[in-house]
Amino acid sequence: HKIFVSGTADFFFSDVKPPKGFESDTSFVGGLIDMLDLISPRPADDGTEVFDPSKEHRAAAAALLPSGATYIGIAPGAGDRRKLWPVDRYFELARKQLAIGRVPVFLLGP
Repeated sequence: HKIFVSGTADFFFSDVKPPKGFESDTSFVGGLIDMLDLISPRPADDGTEVFDPSKEHRAAAAALLPSGATYIGIAPGAGDRRKLWPVDRYFELARKQLAIGRVPVFLLGP
């Protein structure tokens, strides 16, 4: 890596600096994320949606997921078998979400 980032002395030693008037997050993790944001490429904000479903997909979603409920997506799986939960844990998580008023939706795919 060829970029040095440090919040010390108001970013005096840092290769990249935040814009004037920048106020860092007061939490430790938030401050780290602020520093990562300085070196992370950002997509152009041209107003286009990253995901723009078709009218047919929107209609299907509205039929399957009627408004009024609070949905929570659960995506079983893992990138590594060692991190894969047993299937009963996903069901347990779904039951706990139902108990607090959320409707679990399982997201399946590759």
